[in-house]
Amino acid sequence: MFQPPQRCTNATGGVTGCTNALEVGALGWSQHQLRYVPEDLREQIDIIEAALQQGGSVSRVVPEHRRGDARLAQAAVKLDGSALRYFDAEVMEDKDLVMKAVKQYPDALEFIPKHFLKDPDVIRCAVESDGTCLSYAHEDLRGDVDLVFAAVQQEGMALEYASEELQADRRLVLAALRADGSALQFAGDALREDEEVVYAALRSDGLALEFAHPSKRSDKELLLFAIRKDPRAFEHAAPELRADVEVVRAAVARASMGHGRASDQPEDKAGMLALVASHVPEELIDELDPVSANRYRDALSEDEAGEVEVTIWHAGL
Repeated sequence: MFQPPQRCTNATGGVTGCTNALEVGALGWSQHQLRYVPEDLREQIDIIEAALQQGGSVSRVVPEHRRGDARLAQAAVKLDGSALRYFDAEVMEDKDLVMKAVKQYPDALEFIPKHFLKDPDVIRCAVESDGTCLSYAHEDLRGDVDLVFAAVQQEGMALEYASEELQADRRLVLAALRADGSALQFAGDALREDEEVVYAALRSDGLALEFAHPSKRSDKELLLFAIRKDPRAFEHAAPELRADVEVVRAAVARASMGHGRASDQPEDKAGMLALVASHVPEELIDELDPVSANRYRDALSEDEAGEVEVTIWHAGL
């Protein structure tokens, strides 16, 4: 561990013998140690910069009258883009500084000067790290296909903030769905009825069936595909398909695997089966072989067993 020169410290760790900012700054004082630095040195830029480089917060180590200093702002945002909020408005007019802050902390778009929300360079810097930051962009930029494409590739749900025209753009929507199938809810009506588009959503997330056009929720093949991805998709099927014995068997068989993870516990599988069973029409029960929750109690501890009280149905698969 590095020890400062003895002439710079006293018994309590205070700085007593350092005579210039460079000497103190070289010690790499944190914001907590900075309180021991003599007040005349504590105000010097070299000292403040050293504290910022060690992770000191602007609110603690940068005096109010120094918050218009671009050099200190650069040091602060290098480690924490959100630190820009503490500097004077004039400092925040530096585009290069703003972009560095936004790259490190995309939500800096919330407090930078509003005119930067019309700047595609600044917005791109943010959405490449967090696509949902497209929500801050000026309306004109939400129709910029390249910018929106970058946003939905990073986070499919950014499709929510695209212009209506781009929400109907097949190529862009497919890119969003590859990132997150649930983005289907923000696609144009015609695309939510497009079989290829719906399949793309389901490949990413079986539960995206909820957002498909009603005609697609009545498509048996699509439903079976969704169930293979996630048995909870059964809930979003058209009523006539929830009464289809083949569909119910498929849903129950898949639900018996739980989430399909190696870490799934017996109670996970029982819970998934119970969820699927809760959407099976009563009139269909007689056509299925009933199996009580006791099938799972053997695999649960005594304490957990009482939590699974629902009856589930198994299709004999």
